[in-house]
Amino acid sequence: METNSKNIRESRAIEEILPADVAYYQKPIELGTKETMETLRDLETTWDSDISAFMWDMVGVTDAHFLDRHLHHLWQIVIKLAKNTHFDDSKQDSLVRWILSIREMGVLTDPKNTSVVAKASNGQRLWVDLPYLADEVRKSWIIHLSMTVEQRANFASFIARLVSVGVCSNALAVCGLLLFRDTFEIPRQLKKTDSGLLESKDISVEELLPAVRSWTDYASFKLVSLTLKSFNEYSAEDSDLGQLIEDRSITHGFSSYRWDFWKKRLVQFIEVGYEPVASEAAEIIRQMAVEGYSPL
Repeated sequence: METNSKNIRESRAIEEILPADVAYYQKPIELGTKETMETLRDLETTWDSDISAFMWDMVGVTDAHFLDRHLHHLWQIVIKLAKNTHFDDSKQDSLVRWILSIREMGVLTDPKNTSVVAKASNGQRLWVDLPYLADEVRKSWIIHLSMTVEQRANFASFIARLVSVGVCSNALAVCGLLLFRDTFEIPRQLKKTDSGLLESKDISVEELLPAVRSWTDYASFKLVSLTLKSFNEYSAEDSDLGQLIEDRSITHGFSSYRWDFWKKRLVQFIEVGYEPVASEAAEIIRQMAVEGYSPL
């Protein structure tokens, strides 16, 4: 089937493709190019725009390989925007709302033959399944130890917001599981150092707690729900226990034991008496005890 790839190549610059309040973090590019967006800039357009030109240009496109290429590109743009949008900025909520509006476009079909559904190569349908979103987010998250403290907290906030409103929620919750393992179950120094470039094992608890706080700020109910269900539909690599959990018979994935272990580690951080860590840890514990809904 003939696609409208020409429309994609000639479509508007990225500040018109994505809601512009988020696009100000990026250098305008034409969709479909391989350029990496490195510079940040301001735009005055508000979020109250229609669904992007990109989405409408995809209507009628059913070639899976064509769709794959542009979907991966789109989600990487979104991820980069999320990492560079402050976790307290309302634009984070706007970006999540934009993704929800995409999902609500439902199942797209070929206008000339409505029995032909637009699908990615993995079988996920546009846009109801948000093809590759969870894959791209996880792929970007597993290298979070190489991010700055603020980028990590920003990105964690974005993922937690998605999880809280049911966007790929169980699949994306693994990012929270990985973060909690990295923070509470791996031996780490408490305080950050100013010794320059650090290896991932040298990232401190102090540098990770803001991202943990993002999760408990926005997705405590979901994390507790998965804990109560002992949810584990993740790979062995993702669900494995950290070194500090000595009982290797403990169920992997989310579990009440791990939740209890995380809270005990937070108490230990508080008892050390280092104020920046103690105050963050205390707030996280408070948020983990969701009213009337704690597994402990």
